[in-house]
Amino acid sequence: MSGAAPRDADALAAQGDGAPCDRPGCRPARCGNQKTGERRPFAPNLSPTRVTNQIKTDLQVGLEIFHQTADTIGGQDTTSVGIGVRYDLNDHLHLLGYVGRGIENVDVTDRLNWYTSILFT
Repeated sequence: MSGAAPRDADALAAQGDGAPCDRPGCRPARCGNQKTGERRPFAPNLSPTRVTNQIKTDLQVGLEIFHQTADTIGGQDTTSVGIGVRYDLNDHLHLLGYVGRGIENVDVTDRLNWYTSILFT
């Protein structure tokens, strides 16, 4: 683009580092479909907001509101809310859990999501 002001599509096609998707090294997974070669004029925008509270020395609880813009042409945005916990069994072993529920475009994007895991540190 050599010093020229970016067009609107170029600005929207920017990924996390601000470079347009047509540049060498662009990650196709974020800017288009690798199988079909379809190029999107945008990359999805992710906007999480979290609040955590240390309930006890070994228990942390957090709330999250998460919004993602459409990741395909004609797709729909999604917004969800969730709660997560981390329980420390000891200094090196932690149990993690999360459950969330969609609140925007629920039928096509995000009815319910959850995970459980063990974290070794």
